[in-house]
Amino acid sequence: MKSFTLSLLALALSTAVAQAQQLTPTQDQALQELNTLLKQHPQIIESVNASLKNYVEAQRAQLEARTAHHDWLYNNPAHPVLGDPNAEHKIVVFTDYNCPYCKKLDPELTELLEDYPNLQVVNVFVPIRQEKVSGLDTSSALYAINLWQQKPEHFMSVHELLTAKSGMHTAKSLQQIARKTKTQDYLMAQPSSEDVVQQNVEAFRALGYRGTPTIMIGNQVIPGFVKAGQLKDVIAQELKL
Repeated sequence: MKSFTLSLLALALSTAVAQAQQLTPTQDQALQELNTLLKQHPQIIESVNASLKNYVEAQRAQLEARTAHHDWLYNNPAHPVLGDPNAEHKIVVFTDYNCPYCKKLDPELTELLEDYPNLQVVNVFVPIRQEKVSGLDTSSALYAINLWQQKPEHFMSVHELLTAKSGMHTAKSLQQIARKTKTQDYLMAQPSSEDVVQQNVEAFRALGYRGTPTIMIGNQVIPGFVKAGQLKDVIAQELKL
């Protein structure tokens, strides 16, 4: 019975993989090694089977979420963009001005855009570290979205200052940036910007992401900070640039 169960599990696994895509030699070898491992340790079959089912279910849920939120993320004028506004190729970055790794990523994205002028970076703000600053009815994300929607020509100067600030933003830091750029009229939260942030967070959670930055390039998702060189490798693979 154990042998029969093992054979069924191995057959199901190999069939599922084969149906999804053609196996590479490395993948085929790994599948054979897994089959051998299961035969040698039949006590792990149930846990491996459960893990595989959970993985497949998570992938299915994420695919559904990507489809449901695709237009919101990729075809939405509410999101500030860097690079060519009419670019055919886009990458989505879930980001937060209070996230140190997001700030560290920003110059890497600038380098990326210098090498790929036909690329666009879509900034999807998810202020998960700070919904609003203490003592002020706004946040860095709401401020940036207000500017993008109402005064886009001032967005980059404010974006650079918001990114340059180390640590968490405060009422004082936001007010200083607003005074310096003469954008005080766009500092406070607006219903339209609050709605954008709310839907951004909903998409972020539906996709199963947990932290910022999270970068979507084609079908690949990259969590955390990465150098421009690594991003270029993924872009070459996913976007064929």
